[in-house]
Parts: sequence; C-alpha cells; structure tokens
Amino acid sequence: LLLKKGGWMVYNGDLGPTRQEEGHDGLVYTARNMVDYFENCSPLAPKMRPEMNPAEYMLDIVGAGLGTHADRGDNVDFVRLFEESEMAKGM
Repeated sequence: LLLKKGGWMVYNGDLGPTRQEEGHDGLVYTARNMVDYFENCSPLAPKMRPEMNPAEYMLDIVGAGLGTHADRGDNVDFVRLFEESEMAKGM
C-alpha cells in the first residue's frame, strides 16, 4: 500500500519478485511490479533511473522525495490514475 500526502491511495498491490544476489545476505527486493505500474500508467510518468533504488523512486512518485531528480511525478495525477486502474477495481 502506497499513500500520497493526505492519505490518498496511489498503489495497492504486490511489489514484485525477489531474487538472490551474490554479496547480499538473503533476498533482494526488486519492486518491479510497482515500478512497472508507475512507469506505464501515464506517458508523463517519470521512469526509474538506473542509479535510483525502488524506495527512492516511490518517494519521488508521491512527492515525498528529496527532489534531486528533475523528472519527478509532480505533473501526473497518480491518485486519479489509481482510482481508474484495474488494480483499484479489483480491490
């Protein structure tokens, strides 16, 4: 569950698969499902840059990030997009 300021829901689903990676104890969480959802829900949605981790990307999407990336999701109404999504209809 990911909420935007004010308690507005923008994502409620599986984050994505995990994988084993050398040099890490345990699993690496990719959050691929969540990242794919945001990258594909609008042509204006920012893409996750290679140097970002999924948590940083998620914070930028909801406007709670540090604002260090020029392509934040400020121009996309992720609340409306979620409310109209198949994900929301399946809840």
